[in-house]
Amino acid sequence: MDRKDTHRHTGKREQILAAAERIFFARGFDRASVDELREEADVSKGTIYAHFDGKEALFRAVCEAIHDRVFQPLVDRHSVGKADTAWLVGFGVAFARLMTSEPAILAGRTVIATADRMPELSQAFFETGFQRGAAILTRSLRERGDIPYPDAPQVARSLLDLFLSGIHRERLLGLMTEQEAHARVPETVERAVATVFRETKPFCQTTT
Repeated sequence: MDRKDTHRHTGKREQILAAAERIFFARGFDRASVDELREEADVSKGTIYAHFDGKEALFRAVCEAIHDRVFQPLVDRHSVGKADTAWLVGFGVAFARLMTSEPAILAGRTVIATADRMPELSQAFFETGFQRGAAILTRSLRERGDIPYPDAPQVARSLLDLFLSGIHRERLLGLMTEQEAHARVPETVERAVATVFRETKPFCQTTT
């Protein structure tokens, strides 16, 4: 495949993903048909299947694309160096705002609605979102040097839960707007970082 063909191939994939995000979150996973996706993306059904095995694979790719918007810049900017407090707060704010953003909330409601019948969708959303965030944070925490190596994954998961502390649940239930949630995020994240490291510091000191 030459450069022009590669560019065209990538462009079609992005075109399909953008259309799928609109259709899935407007119609829901079950009600969204491949014909609707084809029409919205202005491509043939064959083109969709040339890029994705089916609706499930397309939904997973949509979740990955949503999460990439936040995670990849964080990884690129902080691929080296330790996770200092400023980085942790920045990561937490970005993560919490991602997970409470309208696309992520709509995706979350979609997977909840189909969880009993299609647990693979829930797994895809979890892996590309929370689990991916936990992996990035675990790696950064290990670079700090003040968290015992085996404890880093547990500390990372605790931090992610605290970053979302109540806000995510209220967003899922429609009790809070995206704007209201994002306004609460910075204070919630700063409090989470301060709480976790105030609690872990004594333990870390006794194990050194």
